[in-house]
Amino acid sequence: MKEERNYQRVHILFGDSPAGALKIVLKEMGVHQLEKVISFWDMFSIGPIMRLHEDNGKEIRFNWMKSVMNDEYEDFQDYQQGFYETINQINSVSKDVPIIIWVANNAHEQTGLRYVLYLLRDKTNDIKVINTTTVFAEEFNRPDIKYTVLNTGEIIPEKLQAIYEKSESTFLSKHERVELEEEWLALADTNETLRIWRNKKIKSVREDYYDQYMINMSKKLQFKREREQHSFYILTFYWFNCIIVVSIDFFVD
Repeated sequence: MKEERNYQRVHILFGDSPAGALKIVLKEMGVHQLEKVISFWDMFSIGPIMRLHEDNGKEIRFNWMKSVMNDEYEDFQDYQQGFYETINQINSVSKDVPIIIWVANNAHEQTGLRYVLYLLRDKTNDIKVINTTTVFAEEFNRPDIKYTVLNTGEIIPEKLQAIYEKSESTFLSKHERVELEEEWLALADTNETLRIWRNKKIKSVREDYYDQYMINMSKKLQFKREREQHSFYILTFYWFNCIIVVSIDFFVD
């Protein structure tokens, strides 16, 4: 595998939105030619990931994604090509270049983190993980203002730059890397197509996991709508009666 020219640092993110925001940040900082951004155009919280680090696992995922995309064949081709290009970029990172992986506390980015670390298992690069959910809370939350970042892509460039500059994340130890690599192997041994982030862990669940939640939400919305309609009818009836009373009083007088 041909290694790319030496950058001072490589960033890996999961999604075009966070990657685009970070590119803006690096340009504002004047280091966009020194620090490379690699992004996965995928959603690791859905779809099969069984043995995704192997060719047959990739084919299973690609076939699933193709069926989901239906007739959007060009989109599927772009997705498949982009997936391989991203892996090639990761494999091409020079061994002496430090790597920063950006994640928030969600199943998509946390699964992607473990997958990427497994791909990098034979590399000796220093690797740092910036948890945007944690650092955002530390830097921007106040006693009267609290916001939980659910996805790195929702952070505006100005705040992403602050997170980059103020993050005190240390490089992963060998033990930490091995733990996360093993967590990937455990995930890659499951055949579920839906994953959630629960109690600081990735949990594989059935496809119908959210069905009951959606049903309950639908019932709540229906109840709210009926209650609002009922209130509207009562208010209308009240004002209608007021108008009649006023009209009667007027004619009687």
